[in-house]
Amino acid sequence: MPQHDSSHSQAQGLILQEELKILREKNQQLQQQLEISQQRHREVEQRLALHPISGLPTHYMMEAQIQELLSAAEKDSFHSYAFVLIQLGPAYDMVKRTMKSSVTEWVLYQLSQRLNLLLGTDDHIFHTRENEFLILRRYDEESVLTSFLTLIQHQVTEPHIFSGFNLTLESWIGVSLYPQHGIDRSALLHGADIALGHCQELKAPFVIFDVSLEKRVLEKMELQNAIIKAIEAPALKAIGHQFELYFQPKLTLARQGQAWSVKGIQAEVLLRWNHPTKGQIQPSQFIPIAEETGLIMPIGKWSLYQVVEQLKDWGETAFGEVQLAFNVSARQFRSHDLVEIFQKATRKHKTVVEKLTLEVTETSLFEDPLEAEQILKAFKNFGLKISVDDFGTGFSSLSHLHKFTLDEIKIDQSFVRGLPENPQDLAIVRSLISIAKELNLHIVAEGVETLNQLEELADLGCQTVQGYLISRPLTRAGFESFVHKLQTNGRCLELTSPLETA
Repeated sequence: MPQHDSSHSQAQGLILQEELKILREKNQQLQQQLEISQQRHREVEQRLALHPISGLPTHYMMEAQIQELLSAAEKDSFHSYAFVLIQLGPAYDMVKRTMKSSVTEWVLYQLSQRLNLLLGTDDHIFHTRENEFLILRRYDEESVLTSFLTLIQHQVTEPHIFSGFNLTLESWIGVSLYPQHGIDRSALLHGADIALGHCQELKAPFVIFDVSLEKRVLEKMELQNAIIKAIEAPALKAIGHQFELYFQPKLTLARQGQAWSVKGIQAEVLLRWNHPTKGQIQPSQFIPIAEETGLIMPIGKWSLYQVVEQLKDWGETAFGEVQLAFNVSARQFRSHDLVEIFQKATRKHKTVVEKLTLEVTETSLFEDPLEAEQILKAFKNFGLKISVDDFGTGFSSLSHLHKFTLDEIKIDQSFVRGLPENPQDLAIVRSLISIAKELNLHIVAEGVETLNQLEELADLGCQTVQGYLISRPLTRAGFESFVHKLQTNGRCLELTSPLETA
């Protein structure tokens, strides 16, 4: 063989060996990268599988475990399970907004430990969302389940003490049962979620799903769609085709022997919905839906413009003395453009402002007290009077009254109803009136239905009242007739029974 052929073969062999070496090194690098990638993937899966604060399994693990449990249960017809969905209420949101993140994390961790201690060996718990837990528990009978749910409530509401803070939470619990309410994960979680939503509406400790709840949800959706249809007209005024304002008289009275003299005439503006096929729908049915969905905003705006127009129309007539109170829902109150809406509505009729009172709920003020006070001051600077509706039913106390720019408080009818017989209600009303006078606040009693209640309130120093003893809510024509009757009777009432109105 020639010399040069041998040298060429050796060179090719060396090149091949070098290429194989490079390929082996690249293969090793790829293998290492693959192992690193797989390790990172396992770490990510582990982080996703366990909640970083509570250490409990998350919804990533929940789906597989539910499927495994249901597959096993399907083979054993004697097994039934409860899907217990737990959601923390507004108090947790308040802690999150006002406290350091370390406090929130500690509360979640402690609560998860408390819930874990309630579980049996066959139970499973998942931390599905920041403020939500799911427990899967063997179901035997309802009494055992309700006892378990009561224990959960107790563990949630038991104060959480952290660095001197005594933190109290509340929760809503919705429950669905396998196989009674469904045989797959989606149906059972849906049922528990519906029950939880109903629990929120009722403010009940817990609710177990049944088919009637789903029917109510469908009816609620139907009502919501009907509201949308009623307000989706191109012009704001077109809302009035279905919605109508009613007026419930609110009178300031002075006793004159056996009769009562009317010193001031006001009315609270209420909303009624005249549905084209269902007839008149009560506010208790549609206002919560409108509030929840945000549809309260266009409805409230329309109502305000109607109130302003009504005060303008009455301005130069015998009804010019009438003052109106306009309710603002919690969602409206939190709206950043609420003051601007009032300014635009009254821009051409500034004289009506002094005849308008803004009624806000007590709970609206205490969701964010600092922001609430800024809004109230803006309205006061604008010239509106401010009234707190349903006072005494929320989370506040009398000591908080001085922190807000207010003109009036309304004693809730739940306290008036027991007068004069109930000593607890009597003590509460007496205290409210006394504090209001000290703070120079006007006071109104709601829900006055009997002459005995009116007389007791007058003796306690409350002269302005509202309720069926005076009048039910009236249409505009009915209210005008009511006022005209007062004016022609010399502003004198003889109240031996609920006032007859034209």
